[in-house]
Amino acid sequence: MAEVKTLENHTNQQDAMLNDLETKVSKNHEAIRTLTKKFNTAIVDLQAHQNDYAEFKGRYINNTLATAYVTTRIMIAKVMMQQATRLWKLGKVDPDFLDFFNVSLPCGDSCPITLARPRKCTSS
Repeated sequence: MAEVKTLENHTNQQDAMLNDLETKVSKNHEAIRTLTKKFNTAIVDLQAHQNDYAEFKGRYINNTLATAYVTTRIMIAKVMMQQATRLWKLGKVDPDFLDFFNVSLPCGDSCPITLARPRKCTSS
């Protein structure tokens, strides 16, 4: 009888250990499923970020060139206006200023720009 009792205790202990292991395995499977879902979400997010970066890289060069072009034109315009102001104060019209802003005199080619005298400046 004592041997049966001992075997029953061992069997109960082994059943408890098996139940504990089954619980741990079940929890591990659930943790693996959760990690898999989160990993897949991270991969999707990474792909979206890579696509955004590729788009940004593609547009960056064009935007940089456009910005550089506009900045250069503004700097040239500033220098042109400074030069035109200096010549205006000397009573002369700057032909480069007129060319830069695509402005022509009403008399066209029949009157040389070197003979033009500034009076007033307005724009519309």
